[in-house]
Amino acid sequence: MKDSLKTLLKCAEIERKIQELSDETQEIPQITKSLAGDLSALSSDLENKKQELLNLTSRLSELQDLLTEKRSWIEEREQNISTLKTHKEFQGAQKEISLARKAIKDAEEEIAKLSPSKEALESGVKEQEESTLPKIEEIKNDIAEKKAHFEKIDQLIAEERRKLDELSKEISDKKMARHFNTIRQRTSPAISLIENGHCMECGTKVLPQTLNQLHRGEAMQICNRCKRIIYFDHMIEDNAADAAQDAKDEAQS
Repeated sequence: MKDSLKTLLKCAEIERKIQELSDETQEIPQITKSLAGDLSALSSDLENKKQELLNLTSRLSELQDLLTEKRSWIEEREQNISTLKTHKEFQGAQKEISLARKAIKDAEEEIAKLSPSKEALESGVKEQEESTLPKIEEIKNDIAEKKAHFEKIDQLIAEERRKLDELSKEISDKKMARHFNTIRQRTSPAISLIENGHCMECGTKVLPQTLNQLHRGEAMQICNRCKRIIYFDHMIEDNAADAAQDAKDEAQS
C-alpha cells in the first residue's frame, strides 16, 4: 500500500504541474496584454515629447528663415528706395519696410521665448529616453519570453500527461488506481494527507472508524466528504509507522 500511495503522490504532483500550466494559458494573455498597455503608454509618452520637440524645432527654424528673408528683403528694398520717382511710392516703400521690421521684431521675440523652452524640452527628452528606453526594452523582452513560453505550454502539458499515464500504470493497488482516476476527473489532487484527524484538502473531520481502518493500513480509505484517498504522513515514510503518532491521531479524532 505504501508504494501505491507514493506513486499516487507523484501523480498528484504531476497533476499540480498540469493545472499550473493550464492556468498559465489563461493568465499569460492577460499579462501580455497588460504589459503591452504599459509599453504603449511609455512609448506614446516619449513619442509625444519627441513630437513636441520636433514641432518646436521646426517653428524656430521657420522663424530663423523668416528673419533671413526679411533682413535680406529690407536691405534690397532700402538700396532701391532711391530709384523711386514719386512721394507716394516712397511712402509705400517705407511702410513696407516698417512692416518687415515689425515682423523681424515679432520673430525675434518669439525666438527668445521659444529657445529656452526648446532647451528644457531637449533636456527632458534626453532624461526620459535614459529612463524609459531600458524599461521599454525590458517590457519587450518580457512579452517575447511569455509569448514563447505560451507557445510551448500545449507541448509541456502533453509531456506531463504522458508521464502521468506511465506513472498510473505503476500503481499496484488496482482498486486504489481506479478510484484515483475517477476522483481526479473532478478534483485535484485526488489524494489528501490526514492531520489532527482532518482531511487537509477539504478540512472535514474524518470519521473515527475510517481513521482506525486507515491506521491498520489494510485497505484504501477515503474522506467521507470529498472522497479523496487519504493517508497519514508516516504511511509513506521508509521507516515503520510510529505507534505514538498513531495514538495521537486517534486521540485527536
